[in-house]
Amino acid sequence: MEKRIIEKIKKQLLSSDKQLVSDALKMMENDGDSSVIEVLAESLVLQDDESIKEEIRQFFMKIKNNDVGKNILEIIENNRFLSEKKFFISLCWQLPLQFDGFYDNFLKIFYEDNFENAFEAFTVIDTIISKGKQDLSEKVIEERIDNIKSHLSGMDEQKKLLSMEIIHGWMSVKSEE
Repeated sequence: MEKRIIEKIKKQLLSSDKQLVSDALKMMENDGDSSVIEVLAESLVLQDDESIKEEIRQFFMKIKNNDVGKNILEIIENNRFLSEKKFFISLCWQLPLQFDGFYDNFLKIFYEDNFENAFEAFTVIDTIISKGKQDLSEKVIEERIDNIKSHLSGMDEQKKLLSMEIIHGWMSVKSEE
């Protein structure tokens, strides 16, 4: 996508004019470029108009390009987007993208964030585990189980229950070998 078109899309996404935002989303749908994903997230956070926010969320729900997964994770980890963090984490289990390589990032969210975000991260982790072995050695699976066990003492009861589900999931993967 040409630089001038990217700049035009960025400007339109940050507009309070619903039609301009819609036009920008249509341009992105036709000639999508991952370089505008962060601006799209910024627009979501900055928008006051709830209908524009919903249109942007719906756009995110249609993403199919695996390259965008890294961008979404960067958005999740950036405090500028804190108000929409739960939404972006939930995207990771709802979209048909590969997040297997980001297991540790979601585990960190699970450990450190509030329960709502932790539950969304748990769902991503569960999705990763349910895909099966992923060519992981028994040693790596054991390390993942041990890591979770080492954090149990600092967790509330809700997270402990979810942690046990994660451990059970990894044990099932391990027994499939």
